[in-house]
Amino acid sequence: MTRKEIASELAGLSRLLREHAFLKYSESSRAEYEEKMRSTGALLAVLMTKASTMQLSNPYPLVSVDGLISIGPDSGQRVAKRIASRLSRLAKHAKDEAKAERLRAASEAWHKAARIVAALPL
Repeated sequence: MTRKEIASELAGLSRLLREHAFLKYSESSRAEYEEKMRSTGALLAVLMTKASTMQLSNPYPLVSVDGLISIGPDSGQRVAKRIASRLSRLAKHAKDEAKAERLRAASEAWHKAARIVAALPL
């Protein structure tokens, strides 16, 4: 997989969220939008797992993938770093040590994935 292929897939995920953004403004459609967010997070995790060959968890709902920006070949690295940073921040503020450890492990996995994706060919 190349960085351009990752960027193309991320553009599709971003488009999916933009096309369904209207759902988040209506109480009756909010559950449907949440399902789109969950699905997009899962697809993002699958994409990045495939690209980095590391098993990554779905970042949603801990980290929202809403506002996913996918412009350019480095977008895969940027999104993985952003998710890792947010998970790390959540780990620092977690009151339960077991949860903090899980968040730190997930953060490290996403950071490692970002480094692997950054090293992929263009």
